[in-house]
Amino acid sequence: MTEIDTPLLSLIKSLQTSRPSMRKILEELIRALHADGSWSRAEIFQAGEILLDRKNALSIKGLWPSPPLMITATLDDAVGQGLTIIHLFSRLAGVDVKPLGLMQPPEKIIHACQQSLPDILGMTILQFHSEETLCDMVENLPAQTRVVVGGPIFKAMSTQELEKKRYLVLNDIGQFMDYLLTYPDTQ
Repeated sequence: MTEIDTPLLSLIKSLQTSRPSMRKILEELIRALHADGSWSRAEIFQAGEILLDRKNALSIKGLWPSPPLMITATLDDAVGQGLTIIHLFSRLAGVDVKPLGLMQPPEKIIHACQQSLPDILGMTILQFHSEETLCDMVENLPAQTRVVVGGPIFKAMSTQELEKKRYLVLNDIGQFMDYLLTYPDTQ
């Protein structure tokens, strides 16, 4: 694969000469994403892979002494491009990720959450009817499980409508990483 040369990747490569904390790496990445505009999925994925390689090569610890558990799934997404990016950056931050898979029935997701008691349930939602199912699911999840979602349908909802939901909408990888940086007990 040919590397895509962007200011974002230049920043990541510059981290090769130092051993910063994971917090510093993610803060710099978020700053670069916000400063340089929107990036293609390929650029973001490549940036994540490079960072994960650097993290592993330098034995940089994640954000938590005891990592949170995140279960991921989709109700109506058969491709899972968003979850692929979320998995990559979650692992980079140090989250313990347990993917359930694509196109999962609500009962399976609820059961997995009741059995594993995850800190986070991450989902992508593509269709409005699935958002209704998500709202019903949230009522049956363990109290400590925070639900974070993304997907195009949420762009059609007003801020007031989203504020009433019992889940958090994160529209892009920058918002997701901001969320992880403020998640409890980060270093």
